[in-house]
Amino acid sequence: MKCSLLVCATIMIGFLVNVATSSNKASIIEPCKEEVTYSRGILERFISSSNWSEERLETGTTGLQVSQIELLTDDNYDIVCEDLNMLNAPGIAMKVGPNNDPKYDYVYYKAGNFYFVVIILAEPSDPNYISIGLSALMIYDENLNEIKGYLF
Repeated sequence: MKCSLLVCATIMIGFLVNVATSSNKASIIEPCKEEVTYSRGILERFISSSNWSEERLETGTTGLQVSQIELLTDDNYDIVCEDLNMLNAPGIAMKVGPNNDPKYDYVYYKAGNFYFVVIILAEPSDPNYISIGLSALMIYDENLNEIKGYLF
């Protein structure tokens, strides 16, 4: 498609303004996600269950205690949450059903020097729809470098 320099520039500026406005609104409204049912339990089991001992050894998280788990909130971790939102943007953007519900819930935690993202199927608002898929646990270091992710 060909367009004049002025038309192309106008389209591009409009697109960039829309993207910037959309991303700013999302980060202002909810950089840190709310805790949802089962999300903390998943991380607690990862940290404490013998079933996950090899994965803890693999990720260097063997010394963590359940008492160290902290839900990231806007009050303390809004910048970290914004960065985690960017890292997980494709999954966060996935929608399902006629009400365009999020397919997954993303909940962010910190324990020790690690950040954890618990990703579980979201409950659709329409009772005629169900979510089908895998859940995941992502582990990041204190600089938000991805260490490892696990599907279950």
